[in-house]
Amino acid sequence: MKGVRFGLEDKGKFHIGVNGKNIKEDFSSDQLFSAIINNLSTIADKEDIKKTIDYIDENIRFSSIFYGLEIHSKTKGKIKDILFIKKPIVDIRLIDSSDMEKELILRKKIKKIKYISIDVFNKISDYWDEGKNVFDFNITDLIFIGNKFVCTQDDIKDIDNEIIDNMDNMKFISKGVKPNIEVDRIFDKSNDFFFSEDLMINYQETKNYIVKPFMYFLYLGNLTDELKLAISLIEDTGIGGKRSKGYGFFSHIEFFEKEILTEANKNSKYYMNLSTYYPLKEEANKIYLYELERRDGYIYSMGGQPYKKRKVNIINEGSIFSGLVDGEILDVTPKGFDNHQVYLYGKPLLMGIGGGI
Repeated sequence: MKGVRFGLEDKGKFHIGVNGKNIKEDFSSDQLFSAIINNLSTIADKEDIKKTIDYIDENIRFSSIFYGLEIHSKTKGKIKDILFIKKPIVDIRLIDSSDMEKELILRKKIKKIKYISIDVFNKISDYWDEGKNVFDFNITDLIFIGNKFVCTQDDIKDIDNEIIDNMDNMKFISKGVKPNIEVDRIFDKSNDFFFSEDLMINYQETKNYIVKPFMYFLYLGNLTDELKLAISLIEDTGIGGKRSKGYGFFSHIEFFEKEILTEANKNSKYYMNLSTYYPLKEEANKIYLYELERRDGYIYSMGGQPYKKRKVNIINEGSIFSGLVDGEILDVTPKGFDNHQVYLYGKPLLMGIGGGI
């Protein structure tokens, strides 16, 4: 499996979300696609961009951007990485517990988890209960990292106890809240008062080690030289909002290959998506368990008048499907907007429950 990794600075800030009000902690694949195509527009003409979009449609699958943890020794340098993906939208249920009080605590902790390591997914997928729509897995075997991440014993088998003993208290993502006034873009006047949230990335440190978060995405297929350049430019252009204030930038970008799972498992009965997905009509019967999220907002092109986007609902990462789906790249160009076509990326990168990407 191939991927791209984004280095994060300690105390680096991000504003990722919709409508400038609600923020998310991860950058979805449709937003990643938009960032790539926007960068491509600075080095290619409209005809070449359309060819690249058609090439992506047929040959490439992007995941959303998720988090990883890089563990460093202060004397020996980097020890290892752990990659995380979005937790499935279904429950992971504790089994074989005789301690009810401990089980209650664990249930509360697992509900707060947002990201699971890839090894966690590989293990829990073997415990999928189709009748109850849960993963019947003994979560006492998992390692909780702060209140958002969880990994397996195998993920940390080469890590010193000094880090392991402190993992439960590590907080890598914090939120700050600031008051704001909504400005009417048409009449140029103040409207509603609201609070705006921002994300801050935090390194965590023990006596002898530093744990550094990073962002990454996975992809299937072969990137063209133009796509590699457009992705590399994200280091300079950043992601999300408030970039004029220094938000959304990375220390470096690195292309990598990692032995995760190599290809779609055609024998899996169920699949989880690692990207946002817009279904074809004939695929609706394969949408098994899902979460919707709305896409709207404004288009900014060449410094001209902003146009309001078409409202579209997409299916979020972590949703479950009862078969392979293909999705589509949807043309969402609003009426009256003639500068260029506007597309929403809705192609899924699927992970087979029971194994396989």
